[in-house]
Amino acid sequence: MQIKTLTPNLMVSNVAETIMYYNSILGFELVQTVPETPPYDWAMVSTDGLALMFQSVDSMKTEFKPLEQQTTGGGLSFYLRVEGVEGLYKKLKDKVTVVNDLKESFYGMTEFSIQDLNGFVLTFAENLNPSVTTESSKETEQN
Repeated sequence: MQIKTLTPNLMVSNVAETIMYYNSILGFELVQTVPETPPYDWAMVSTDGLALMFQSVDSMKTEFKPLEQQTTGGGLSFYLRVEGVEGLYKKLKDKVTVVNDLKESFYGMTEFSIQDLNGFVLTFAENLNPSVTTESSKETEQN
């Protein structure tokens, strides 16, 4: 087996609002929706080779019975390696819910975290100090 891609399918309260958030604030492009007009059950957005899918609560719980008792946002966070983390932080900090301000981590990454409108945490990170590396950051860079 060879895994080609991983595209998270996130349960969200309102697919249309989530599309607007990821498009207008984070710069993702809309790829596809089902149905083609709102209210949407599902959508996919992408940016720079990264794709995310959003599925409405009702649709997700109907399709995946083990998720019937789950809520949106859950214990899930995403770690995104980016270029221009400082500029991105300046652009976003007044438009989003900041969880962790821009800082250098103990493993040498400069990063900040936000919470999206569905409760998901996104951490944006860049290695701005290549002289500070640990085994874990070396592994991350190789992947």
